[in-house]
Amino acid sequence: GLIGSIANLSKLSDSHISNLSAGIFNQLSRYSEARVKMTERAAALSALLKLADSHENETQIVAVRTCCNLVLDNNIRGAAIKAGVYASLEKGLLLQDKDTVRQCLASIFSVCTEDLFMEQMAKSTRIPVTLIKYISNSDHSNVTLTPEEYSLGARTLCMLSWCTRSRLFLQ
Repeated sequence: GLIGSIANLSKLSDSHISNLSAGIFNQLSRYSEARVKMTERAAALSALLKLADSHENETQIVAVRTCCNLVLDNNIRGAAIKAGVYASLEKGLLLQDKDTVRQCLASIFSVCTEDLFMEQMAKSTRIPVTLIKYISNSDHSNVTLTPEEYSLGARTLCMLSWCTRSRLFLQ
């Protein structure tokens, strides 16, 4: 199908094709049925995660935002997390695109509805540390946080600290 074809095209070592592939994945991620198909196919998720690691900033931004769209969907969040989307969300927090950062913050906060997801985040990623640095502005002295961004980061850290399963890994 289309999603498999895009995943195969994205493997080509052409930055223009990679960018187009990221854009198509992003457009498709607007539709519930397409998001389900993306998470059902390991090759598609793997391709998307590789696009999020691209050296091209625009490709990275679009792929990270697509990962956010997957995480924001309650029905497929678990499959996206299992595939390794946390690394892309963390990378998105460090990008210089404010809209992407905001969407990553919202996506990460949306994970705080499930103890297992919070445990996995605290146990296997540096997202809590990245959030602390981000909201404290220690590494982003030239970035001014909006109240919404600060709130999402702080609320996520509070949820991770409150949850018994994730709290153990924050110490």
